[in-house]
Amino acid sequence: MDHEKLRLVLVTNRRTNDIDQYIDFVCKCAQWGATCIQLREKNTDTETRTAIAESLITRLRKLNVPIIINDDVCICEKVDADGVHLGQTDGSVIEARKKLGSSKIIGWSVYNYDHILLSHELPIDYIGIGPVFTSSNKANLAALGLNLLRKLSEKARHCVVAIGGINEFNVDKVLRCGADGVACIESIHNSESTYTTIRRLRLL
Repeated sequence: MDHEKLRLVLVTNRRTNDIDQYIDFVCKCAQWGATCIQLREKNTDTETRTAIAESLITRLRKLNVPIIINDDVCICEKVDADGVHLGQTDGSVIEARKKLGSSKIIGWSVYNYDHILLSHELPIDYIGIGPVFTSSNKANLAALGLNLLRKLSEKARHCVVAIGGINEFNVDKVLRCGADGVACIESIHNSESTYTTIRRLRLL
């Protein structure tokens, strides 16, 4: 796959926002420089997640921006999304590959050396390493820090997407530690100027 498509992954976090307005927001982010969208709707029922995915796919395909479904292989298959991202407890990536076929993107979350070594044998396209910094979205996990990110990235054989507390002020340090791209939630959603933040995250 084209690693540039994972340069800046916007991970969705709709909360209580109106669905149509939020879809507009996500598509604007794609127009402004987000290179991939990961649909992460933790507290939404399957029917709503599917509907959001279908709406986003229709619009994002016109922008040539891929959409990856978080944790849900069935929705990915149903709506023909570009891929799926699985955490350590979200099912087998081997089974996901069998179900989705060779053309779909599959990402896998890793936190330590054992995960990195296992990833070498798995049919995946990229690994998500994090949280790099403290993040409310991954409050159950301790921050890895830049030093461990560097060491894990050096051992990786797949494209590395760093996640967790990454913003426009630390993204350069993260990329210098070997990450090929970054995934962001709070830094984009909480920005007072989304366009400016995205451009800075892209280092343009």
